Amino acid sequence: MLKKRVGSINIIINIILMVKINEWFSVDISNNHTIITFEKSVTNEEFTEYMIYYANLLTIKRKIIFDLKLIENIPSKVFLQYIIFMNKMKPIHKKNMEVFYLVFDENSYIKNLVELAFKIVKPVSPYHIINRVDEIT
Repeated sequence: MLKKRVGSINIIINIILMVKINEWFSVDISNNHTIITFEKSVTNEEFTEYMIYYANLLTIKRKIIFDLKLIENIPSKVFLQYIIFMNKMKPIHKKNMEVFYLVFDENSYIKNLVELAFKIVKPVSPYHIINRVDEIT
Protein backbone atom coordinates (compact mmCIF):
# COMPACT_ATOMS: atom_id res chain seq x y z
CA MET A 1 0.00 0.00 0.00
CA LEU A 2 1.35 3.41 -0.95
CA LYS A 3 0.35 6.54 0.92
CA LYS A 4 0.71 9.93 -0.68
CA ARG A 5 -0.12 13.27 0.81
CA VAL A 6 -1.75 15.76 -1.56
CA GLY A 7 -2.44 19.02 0.27
CA SER A 8 -4.39 18.04 3.33
CA ILE A 9 -5.74 14.83 1.75
CA ASN A 10 -4.09 11.47 2.22
CA ILE A 11 -4.40 9.30 -0.86
CA ILE A 12 -4.01 5.57 -0.33
CA ILE A 13 -3.17 3.51 -3.37
CA ASN A 14 -3.52 -0.26 -3.15
CA ILE A 15 -1.03 -2.01 -5.38
CA ILE A 16 -2.17 -5.39 -6.54
CA LEU A 17 0.30 -7.54 -8.37
CA MET A 18 -1.15 -10.76 -9.81
CA VAL A 19 1.46 -12.87 -11.55
CA LYS A 20 0.98 -16.25 -13.20
CA ILE A 21 4.23 -18.05 -12.45
CA ASN A 22 3.51 -21.20 -14.43
CA GLU A 23 0.49 -23.26 -15.47
CA TRP A 24 0.04 -24.52 -11.91
CA PHE A 25 0.13 -21.44 -9.72
CA SER A 26 -0.23 -17.68 -9.65
CA VAL A 27 0.58 -15.17 -6.94
CA ASP A 28 -1.28 -12.03 -5.88
CA ILE A 29 0.69 -9.73 -3.62
CA SER A 30 -1.67 -7.15 -2.19
CA ASN A 31 -1.98 -5.18 1.02
CA ASN A 32 -1.37 -7.46 3.98
CA HIS A 33 -1.69 -10.86 2.34
CA THR A 34 0.01 -12.90 -0.34
CA ILE A 35 -2.44 -15.16 -2.14
CA ILE A 36 -1.12 -18.22 -3.93
CA THR A 37 -3.74 -19.80 -6.19
CA PHE A 38 -3.21 -23.30 -7.54
CA GLU A 39 -4.71 -24.93 -10.63
CA LYS A 40 -6.00 -28.50 -11.11
CA SER A 41 -2.79 -30.49 -11.50
CA VAL A 42 0.97 -30.09 -11.34
CA THR A 43 4.02 -31.47 -13.11
CA ASN A 44 7.36 -32.11 -11.43
CA GLU A 45 8.85 -29.11 -13.24
CA GLU A 46 6.04 -26.80 -12.15
CA PHE A 47 6.41 -27.96 -8.57
CA THR A 48 10.17 -27.31 -8.67
CA GLU A 49 9.45 -23.77 -9.91
CA TYR A 50 6.95 -23.37 -7.08
CA MET A 51 9.48 -24.41 -4.41
CA ILE A 52 12.04 -21.90 -5.72
CA TYR A 53 9.49 -19.08 -5.93
CA TYR A 54 8.00 -19.87 -2.53
CA ALA A 55 11.38 -19.98 -0.77
CA ASN A 56 12.26 -16.59 -2.27
CA LEU A 57 8.87 -15.20 -1.25
CA LEU A 58 9.54 -15.94 2.41
CA THR A 59 12.65 -13.81 2.73
CA ILE A 60 10.44 -11.30 4.59
CA LYS A 61 7.53 -11.70 7.05
CA ARG A 62 4.28 -12.62 5.31
CA LYS A 63 0.70 -13.67 5.82
CA ILE A 64 -0.10 -16.19 3.09
CA ILE A 65 -3.37 -17.51 1.74
CA PHE A 66 -3.08 -20.80 -0.13
CA ASP A 67 -6.11 -21.16 -2.40
CA LEU A 68 -6.29 -24.91 -2.98
CA LYS A 69 -9.90 -25.14 -4.20
CA LEU A 70 -9.09 -26.05 -7.81
CA ILE A 71 -6.56 -28.80 -7.10
CA GLU A 72 -7.77 -32.17 -8.34
CA ASN A 73 -4.58 -34.18 -8.46
CA ILE A 74 -1.17 -34.20 -6.81
CA PRO A 75 1.14 -36.98 -8.00
CA SER A 76 2.59 -39.02 -5.13
CA LYS A 77 6.15 -38.05 -6.10
CA VAL A 78 5.21 -34.36 -5.84
CA PHE A 79 3.48 -34.94 -2.50
CA LEU A 80 6.64 -36.55 -1.11
CA GLN A 81 8.73 -33.64 -2.44
CA TYR A 82 6.27 -31.29 -0.72
CA ILE A 83 6.69 -33.07 2.64
CA ILE A 84 10.49 -32.88 2.40
CA PHE A 85 10.31 -29.22 1.35
CA MET A 86 7.97 -28.24 4.20
CA ASN A 87 10.23 -29.94 6.73
CA LYS A 88 13.23 -28.06 5.31
CA MET A 89 11.26 -24.76 5.43
CA LYS A 90 10.32 -25.04 9.14
CA PRO A 91 12.97 -22.57 10.40
CA ILE A 92 11.99 -20.05 7.72
CA HIS A 93 8.28 -20.52 8.45
CA LYS A 94 8.92 -19.98 12.13
CA LYS A 95 10.79 -16.76 11.38
CA ASN A 96 8.83 -15.21 8.47
CA MET A 97 5.35 -16.71 8.24
CA GLU A 98 3.09 -14.77 10.58
CA VAL A 99 0.00 -16.83 9.76
CA PHE A 100 -1.31 -18.84 6.87
CA TYR A 101 -4.73 -19.72 5.56
CA LEU A 102 -5.77 -22.78 3.59
CA VAL A 103 -8.76 -22.42 1.30
CA PHE A 104 -10.55 -25.61 0.30
CA ASP A 105 -13.93 -27.30 0.47
CA GLU A 106 -14.57 -29.36 3.56
CA ASN A 107 -15.21 -32.58 1.62
CA SER A 108 -12.40 -32.37 -0.89
CA TYR A 109 -9.49 -34.44 -2.11
CA ILE A 110 -7.06 -31.79 -0.95
CA LYS A 111 -8.43 -31.83 2.61
CA ASN A 112 -7.25 -35.42 3.01
CA LEU A 113 -3.80 -34.57 1.66
CA VAL A 114 -3.49 -31.57 3.98
CA GLU A 115 -4.44 -33.67 7.00
CA LEU A 116 -1.88 -36.31 6.04
CA ALA A 117 0.84 -33.71 5.40
CA PHE A 118 0.21 -32.05 8.79
CA LYS A 119 0.47 -35.43 10.56
CA ILE A 120 3.90 -35.93 8.98
CA VAL A 121 5.19 -32.34 9.24
CA LYS A 122 3.48 -30.32 11.95
CA PRO A 123 2.96 -26.64 11.06
CA VAL A 124 5.15 -24.24 13.05
CA SER A 125 3.06 -21.15 12.23
CA PRO A 126 -0.55 -20.42 13.15
CA TYR A 127 -3.02 -21.41 10.45
CA HIS A 128 -6.72 -21.33 9.65
CA ILE A 129 -8.82 -23.35 7.25
CA ILE A 130 -11.39 -21.27 5.41
CA ASN A 131 -13.88 -21.80 2.59
CA ARG A 132 -13.31 -18.61 0.57
CA VAL A 133 -10.45 -16.18 0.07
CA ASP A 134 -12.76 -13.23 0.70
CA GLU A 135 -13.21 -14.39 4.30
CA ILE A 136 -9.80 -12.81 4.89
CA THR A 137 -9.23 -10.06 2.33
